[in-house]
Amino acid sequence: MTMIIDEPRGRRRLGAGPMQGRALGRASHAWLIAAGLITLLAAAAQAAFAQQSSGVPGISIRGTITESPQSPPAAPPPGLPTPGAAAPPAKVPPPFAGTIVVTPPAAPPVAKGAPVGTGSGRVQLSVQLTRDGNRIATGVVWRIYAIQRGARPALVATERVPEPTVTLPAGSYLVVASLGRAYITQRMEVGAGAVEKATLVLNAGGLRVTATIAGTGTAARDSLAYDILSEERDATGERIRIVGGLKPGRIVRLNAGIYQLVSRLGDANAMVKSEVTVEAGKLSEVQVTHQAARVTFKLAERPGGEAIADTQWVILAGSGGIVKETAGALPSHMLAPGTYTVSATSAGRMYQREFAINSGDNLLVEVLAQ
Repeated sequence: MTMIIDEPRGRRRLGAGPMQGRALGRASHAWLIAAGLITLLAAAAQAAFAQQSSGVPGISIRGTITESPQSPPAAPPPGLPTPGAAAPPAKVPPPFAGTIVVTPPAAPPVAKGAPVGTGSGRVQLSVQLTRDGNRIATGVVWRIYAIQRGARPALVATERVPEPTVTLPAGSYLVVASLGRAYITQRMEVGAGAVEKATLVLNAGGLRVTATIAGTGTAARDSLAYDILSEERDATGERIRIVGGLKPGRIVRLNAGIYQLVSRLGDANAMVKSEVTVEAGKLSEVQVTHQAARVTFKLAERPGGEAIADTQWVILAGSGGIVKETAGALPSHMLAPGTYTVSATSAGRMYQREFAINSGDNLLVEVLAQ
């Protein structure tokens, strides 16, 4: 097949064969398409870069984009014919006259007097016993907890000075000041570069307990201990114990309120329960009077005989309930006044005896192994 190109003056026959003419036509067409696509893509990329860069923080464009005169299309590779009706010449992307300057974003302003690190602040703390009282100068423990969304408050600082100054990252915190068993909790917001001051009011007082035994006027310090329970109750309805095992004569710091005092003399049933009130800024003195007697037990083969060792004892109240279980040759216990039954077991045999006591007694109860 022969390729024919129409001209005004007639036809001109090319001397190429069928396959050669078809190959030349396809190559020319493909080259023109590729050249046009490359030109368009280059122009679009340059325009997009200029437009996007102008809105990116830290990037500024200094210069202008100017139009350039049209340039004729590049000549086809050797061996390809020049088409008679060529496509309009494509525009070459305009050159960029200037520079692109990349700079880091400006740092945020730093507040005057900010601590080291612009994301932290300082907190100055103090605490008073009452609103009108003086600041507490000793014995204060501070605990600071960070508040995090979806998590339990996390302890971030502990201070044992009366008026600490703490540097903290900006955020929300719980500040707890405690003096003995008295405490106060306050939420605080710490701003970057800020200095916060907070004076917490404990609204607390003191409690001191002493104890005596009716009929004697004295109480052995080592045999008495007391617990302090709050008005709040647990799931079973029982009062919540704040502190236990305290010795008489000690001053305990407590928040103002009503408490239950449970005093135990010895390790059996000599117990006193009472309600006490603690007032803010005051020391409450409480004297507990116990009704109790000291009783010593002895198992012997005859009256006044030697105590038998390795004896097991069970003390029963008049109602039959067990008051105390103990062991030994001469055990001694503080018991509330009343009537009791004691049983002594030795060598597989059990012996019993009833007895009664009054407050202030100091008795020896002898059980005969007969």
